[in-house]
Parts: sequence; C-alpha cells; structure tokens
Amino acid sequence: MIVFHNFPHIRAWDRQRKWESYLLQEIQRQQRVSYALIATVAEPWMVDSKLPAIFLAPLRDADLQPWIVSSMATAGLKFDPDGQSLELFLSYAQGHIKDAITLAQRIWWECHAVATDAPSRIIQAYHVHGSMLSLVQDIGVTFEALLLLLPPTQAKLLESLALDPTDSPQANAYIKKHYLSRGGSLQGALSSLEHKGLIYGPQFGYRIALPLFDFWLKKRL
Repeated sequence: MIVFHNFPHIRAWDRQRKWESYLLQEIQRQQRVSYALIATVAEPWMVDSKLPAIFLAPLRDADLQPWIVSSMATAGLKFDPDGQSLELFLSYAQGHIKDAITLAQRIWWECHAVATDAPSRIIQAYHVHGSMLSLVQDIGVTFEALLLLLPPTQAKLLESLALDPTDSPQANAYIKKHYLSRGGSLQGALSSLEHKGLIYGPQFGYRIALPLFDFWLKKRL
C-alpha cells in the first residue's frame, strides 16, 4: 500500500511526470498484485470512462470519537472529563481523518514536551487550541502559496466560504454580500475548487474539505 497525502495536487509539483511515471512503473512491475487502488479526486475523464469510483465522505463525530479517544489513551493521554477538549478536537478535525491524525500527533508532541512523571496526561481545551495554532503556523507558508496559485475568483469564493459557510453560494443574497461573480463564473469556480479537493460538493454544503486550511483561512482573514 502506498499512501499519498495531497495526491490530487501531484500535477502541481510533478510537472515532468517523474513521480507519476514511477508510480505506474511500480504498479506494473508487481507480479503478485491483481489491482491497484489510487485515492484521488475523480476527474471528468474517469466519470466518462465508467470506472468504478468510491467517494470517501468525512467521518461523523460519532465514528471519529471512539477512535481518537482510544488512540490517545494508548499514547498515555486522556481528554478532560468535562469533554470540552474532545468537543473542540472534533470541531477542528471536521471528520477529516488525515488532519485529525496530524492534530493528534501535535497534541501528543506538545504534551510530552512538558516533562512530567504522571502516568496519564490530561488533554485540556487549551492544549487542543494551542496545538492547532502552532500546527497551522508551521504550514502557513504552504497554505499561502496554495491560495496565491488560485485564480482570483476561486480565492475570493474560498475565503467567503471560510468566513461565511453556506450550502447556497449561488443565492443572490450571498453573491451580493460577498461581491462574487455571477452565473457561469461562479459555477466554474465551485466546480474547480471541488475538482482540486479544496471544497466538498453540494452533498456536503460546499464545506471546505481541508480543516487545517479552513482554520488558517479564518485566522488569516
């Protein structure tokens, strides 16, 4: 199994197609593999070719909660008894398993950076918030570059969805409120952002698909 984080954006940095060629070469070289499953954003040609596609939706909090509680307990960490830190963690993760893992790793690291002989450390809400802040500060340059690479119409729409989430960005009131383009330009921006893996489609209310990026956008704006 090969797992690529941010695989939908491979063309942005693999302009010579070296990684893509290497990946195809490795898949073809294997003699004990009957198929290869690559997780990415379904492009139009995939839909037209009738290839089977599995859409992985964000996890529900009810599904993510027992996993993160168990994982943290195994690492010697417990969420505070009143549940505020766990609730904050789930609100930051938004059901995105990779960002949940990244945030959990940062919480673990920062909790263990403070010397203590306690057999089990308690995660408070300020631990979760502080870890989130330091995390997005570390990767803020990457997010800034990503935002600058977007066309102005897409960047404006993305910022609007971060500050003012809505399941109806095409509504006249929303367009006027945020000074967005109308008609085909707006629909094209929505489709492009979804294609790039930056937002979910209408089935999830056009939510920003990367929670860390969403948090950074809100903080930046």
